[in-house]
Amino acid sequence: MKSILCSADHSALTQYFSYDTMDRRLVVIFTATGNQGYPIAKYFLQDPIAKSHYVVRALTRDVTKPLALELAALGAEVVKCDLDSEQDVNSAVARAHAIYANTDFWSVYTVEGEVAQGRRILSAASTLPTLEVFIQSSFPNAVELSNGQFKNVLHYNAKNELNEISKTQFPTLWNKTICIWVGYYYSNWIKFNYPFGPQKDSSTSPPTYVLAKPYPSSTIFASVNPDDLGPAINALLKSGTTYMRKNISFLAEEQTDAERLEIFGTTLGVRTIFQEIEPEEYSKKMAEAGMPPHIVQNVTEQLLLIRTGNYMAQKRDDIIPIRDILPEYRFKSWQEYVKEADWSSIL
Repeated sequence: MKSILCSADHSALTQYFSYDTMDRRLVVIFTATGNQGYPIAKYFLQDPIAKSHYVVRALTRDVTKPLALELAALGAEVVKCDLDSEQDVNSAVARAHAIYANTDFWSVYTVEGEVAQGRRILSAASTLPTLEVFIQSSFPNAVELSNGQFKNVLHYNAKNELNEISKTQFPTLWNKTICIWVGYYYSNWIKFNYPFGPQKDSSTSPPTYVLAKPYPSSTIFASVNPDDLGPAINALLKSGTTYMRKNISFLAEEQTDAERLEIFGTTLGVRTIFQEIEPEEYSKKMAEAGMPPHIVQNVTEQLLLIRTGNYMAQKRDDIIPIRDILPEYRFKSWQEYVKEADWSSIL
């Protein structure tokens, strides 16, 4: 199969691409150069067994990005797709057998904007006669988990509103849907050092790395390396109807922040300290860093929700831990990540 970079023009796609075997299924991956989409696409392009069963259409806003070019070189059909364009979305999902859907709150910063993105995907996917499985990147319901206390975890709210839209307005699609809850990325401590990671205090000698959070150091934090998503999605695609209308809890580690910080300090040979601070102080620091008020509230409530318990690992019949599906797969540990990652931007 030949790889190209193209716009989401349906006629161009159908004229140019003729899939080279009846046995291979077309997997369409949204936000394919992002934290989730990229490792999924790369896995299906590189794993010998997976690529014998599937072809990959990788969707991205910018087909000239280095990661997009890399996916094209590996054999993906890389297609320009703006989630805010109905035409792009409709064309990009054409003939899909499987879809990995992920909307992007952080490109629009509003529930309304993210829901509009997701609705376009749901609407387009619901019309596909070829579609066999729809995997939706999602989150637990923060409002329900907190008994109505935390109503402003906006990116969680948007994902759950999309699930309700799917259930009520696209029930046939919902019956083919698997929701996956991806835990906190290990890389958040680097990519989003503030507000998630330890901050360097150079007033001490040697410098101290201070992790200040609005919850105790004993709070369980569910985290994962999204590079492990590929095998998980592959397993779900092979599972038939087993996990449809269920939530997959994608976690590798369930550690306290004290444990995570100790591993960070010991592995890198730096001095660390955890500080529990008041939610108001945490919010004030984010506001001083220039975050808009609704995002400050969003992140603060998100972390306060963590304080209520390890909600990613709830015990319910409709929540399936990924380790139950891949019991023999070895997920990358936090310690391994700390040892291998490039921390130069924060050290």
